[in-house]
Amino acid sequence: MKEEIEPHYRPLHNFVKKRVNNAQDAEDLTQEIFLKFAKSWDDKVHIHLKAWLYTIARNRITDYYRTRKTSSRELHDMAMEDEGDRDRAMEELSGCIRYFVRELPVHYRQVLQLYAMEELSQKEIAKRLDMNHATVRSKVQRGRKKLKGLIMACCEVEQRGRGNISAYTKKGSCPGEC
Repeated sequence: MKEEIEPHYRPLHNFVKKRVNNAQDAEDLTQEIFLKFAKSWDDKVHIHLKAWLYTIARNRITDYYRTRKTSSRELHDMAMEDEGDRDRAMEELSGCIRYFVRELPVHYRQVLQLYAMEELSQKEIAKRLDMNHATVRSKVQRGRKKLKGLIMACCEVEQRGRGNISAYTKKGSCPGEC
């Protein structure tokens, strides 16, 4: 049995780690998953070994979140704290972002300013600039990628859930406006 499940350990552990923010809890859950699997081992199961392991993992992760002792008030307080951090960080970074947008090549700058700062839809930008919608979509994506690269070269950025910025630290090579 050990030879059959050993190649599944690391991928399953990574699966759990992506869903549980605490590394120690992820390790513990992975061990529990394999223990539960070992207890339920059946000769028929080895045919669908991977599917069975991931079913146990999903169920165990669900149980993990169900049994956590975090009250709804604590969750609300944590969310509000995160929101305040994000708002402060975004406010402080807004001048820096404007600086970097001005540093982008003109074809990306123009599209990103209309999209992010004037909050136009990509279809509206396509009409205004007399471009194909797919071209605008591509320029928005590429412009965002270039903008992110400029920001990451200047600042260490800490992100929480869905990529929201919660904090940042300037690097030595950061320009004066930032």
